[in-house]
Amino acid sequence: MIRLSVTVPLLAGLVLLSACASVDSYPSLARRPAERAYGSAPVATPSAAPTPSPSIEPGSPLGVRIAAAKQAAALAHERFGKGRPAAERLTAGSPAPQSDGWSLAQVAVSELIAARTQTSGALADLDHMLVETAEADPAAAALDTIGAARGEVSALISQEDAALARIAGRLRD
Repeated sequence: MIRLSVTVPLLAGLVLLSACASVDSYPSLARRPAERAYGSAPVATPSAAPTPSPSIEPGSPLGVRIAAAKQAAALAHERFGKGRPAAERLTAGSPAPQSDGWSLAQVAVSELIAARTQTSGALADLDHMLVETAEADPAAAALDTIGAARGEVSALISQEDAALARIAGRLRD
């Protein structure tokens, strides 16, 4: 009897509270211009040819941010390249797990992963710039410049991923 006396008012309260929900405050699910330009949906064809935006000036704020991201990626890739020979040497003999050689190899691989993480950070910065620019002006010429820089950094990450897979694959757990 006690359960019924608690359950009935609780259910009645839930039913009454559901009437308080608003119906018209949900965000629109319509596609935004940036989603049409870079999403999986087909790109909408413009009715009139857009006028091309001027290309990015090297000293402009966006140009400086792109250059900084590319430089950060290059420095991280250089750091990766400097640590790579030591990691290859330490993992060459597939040291036994938990041995001193294995521990040193793990540290060397961890340093490579840290450098790769910095390269990934630069890629994330470029991705953020790409989204910001696409949302502001889907036809901006800056999108091509950012996309080219993103492609360069992605190529560096692909090289690092391939090297890491080969080097870390030699280590046994």
